[in-house]
Amino acid sequence: WKCALEAVPDIDALVKRLSERWSANAAALPEVELCIFPPYVFLDRVRQQLHDDLCVGSQNAWDAAPGFNSTGVVTANMLRAVGCQWVLLGHSDRRNTLGESNALIAEKVAKCLHHGLGVNLTIGETREAREAGEAIPTLLGQLGAAAARVPPGAWGRVAVAYEPVWA
Repeated sequence: WKCALEAVPDIDALVKRLSERWSANAAALPEVELCIFPPYVFLDRVRQQLHDDLCVGSQNAWDAAPGFNSTGVVTANMLRAVGCQWVLLGHSDRRNTLGESNALIAEKVAKCLHHGLGVNLTIGETREAREAGEAIPTLLGQLGAAAARVPPGAWGRVAVAYEPVWA
């Protein structure tokens, strides 16, 4: 979704289409859990209009530091309060543009799981890492750091998405 849609009528139209298509096809997809990750400002709006069987997740959460309070921060508890069930962590935009480290993402994974959110962990290598033969070590580093912070029994609330940055 990123910032491709910014106008409320466009968002409402997309949510309506998603809900209609889900209603038309849900019976054929009984094992599928579909989650939509809109920008923060549209989370509650999307949740209120989306088909009841679809989940809403946040594109990020930040409450990794103990006692951390800051303007503009959205915590796992805040996200739960507006009906989010999932959070997307480790996206390449946050890793490569904003400099989020494997350690920070792992801490976010632990906090979000602790507060009852499911985590969609995104991993992926850059073109430079791939061409240097570092794709597998990069992916293992990203996944390994986060996996070390997933409590026993919580893997049912973790989805891993591979997003090669170079593609």
